[in-house]
Amino acid sequence: GDLPWPRVRAGMRRSLHRTAVCLLSTARTRALSDEALCFSAPGPYVVPVVSPAAARSSYPVRRIFCVGRNYADHAQEMQKMDARVTREIAAASEPFFFAKHPECLAVCAAKDAPLEFPPMTNDLHHEVELVVALGPSLGEGRSNLSIEEAHEHIFGYAVGVDLTRRDLQAAAKASRKPWHCGKDFDGAAVIGEMVTADMVDAATASDETEKQATSRVLLLQLRVNGELRQSGPTSAMIHSVPQLIASLSRYQRVKPGDLIYTGTPAGVSRLQIGDRVSASAELHAQNGEAKKQVLSTCSFALR
Repeated sequence: GDLPWPRVRAGMRRSLHRTAVCLLSTARTRALSDEALCFSAPGPYVVPVVSPAAARSSYPVRRIFCVGRNYADHAQEMQKMDARVTREIAAASEPFFFAKHPECLAVCAAKDAPLEFPPMTNDLHHEVELVVALGPSLGEGRSNLSIEEAHEHIFGYAVGVDLTRRDLQAAAKASRKPWHCGKDFDGAAVIGEMVTADMVDAATASDETEKQATSRVLLLQLRVNGELRQSGPTSAMIHSVPQLIASLSRYQRVKPGDLIYTGTPAGVSRLQIGDRVSASAELHAQNGEAKKQVLSTCSFALR
């Protein structure tokens, strides 16, 4: 029978257009790659990873997001409010996020890794946090994730310390300006070795021993010169990890390489030059057993 020539010609034109766009894009990419850079490209910024097979690899960091006031006790100590009221207010609202540049990242997996004390502050504070890493299953990025979907895209976890120039942050708050200078500076995002999500999922599963299930809790701790300053379970988060990921994905696409610092429990305090800081994410049995499993640690000495 007769061919529908107008539709055939239209289809050919669309095909030729797509081919031309593809060739032009390839040519542009090749031209850019052939050009000399004005200076060496920054990064990549990577975090060492421990996997179940004991093979070591590195996680490339794309962006660093942080969550404010995700523990009622910390919100209380910052706002001088009753913890119950603080939790009720926060739980009824969306989490709020801020960002640090990847250049802020400081991998401090070795004991007493040297870290420069930042300039322009007399009130540097520590905030121990669980850091969540998003994985390659996100492809080119995903938006509007459900809470169930969010959990599927977690690549791994690490302990981190959000360092804060509290005096600069307080001054910015008082004048209703952005917190940038209080939160974003060299070494402001300390992190330890990362463990993969399947290692944590396996470790937190109920342990059947003598027909009695023993659940375990993930505990964040931070010590300064050996003194315990912060200690709190991640179960005390106002917004859970999947809730945070789902919420962030409503504002923008979340992508592989994104880190999320998920908030800090109470106990933040001032640091000084010469202080030695150690932080850990540990699994503890809820039935009072003494045994624990350390998942991630970081350690640094301010100089």
